[in-house]
Amino acid sequence: MGKIILYRAICIEEMDSIKKIGISNKEGCYEDKLFATNIEDAVNFGKANFLLDRKSNFILKFVVSDNILYILDGPFELDFKKTYIVHKNNFDLFNEHSIFEEILYCPLVLKK
Repeated sequence: MGKIILYRAICIEEMDSIKKIGISNKEGCYEDKLFATNIEDAVNFGKANFLLDRKSNFILKFVVSDNILYILDGPFELDFKKTYIVHKNNFDLFNEHSIFEEILYCPLVLKK
């Protein structure tokens, strides 16, 4: 069985949620989830997110079983980055067939 590696820039609140229940949605959040195909693009998405919400962000690496590749929408280019989308109706299947780990890098933080 093969796999695909995807990366996602997230804030600490989303990381806490993923650790507890996997990929999910909170009211008021973007419904579908975007994933980059390499760490550099995920970091750049994170930098853009930081400029919008001023929250420190982190990168998660997802190893996804290739038997559920049909649920991934993409790849397509978003801001010159190769991107996949997992739609909210596929979160349970995605969580069941993927594992994640935090990628260590220096996140952006606000100076007081």
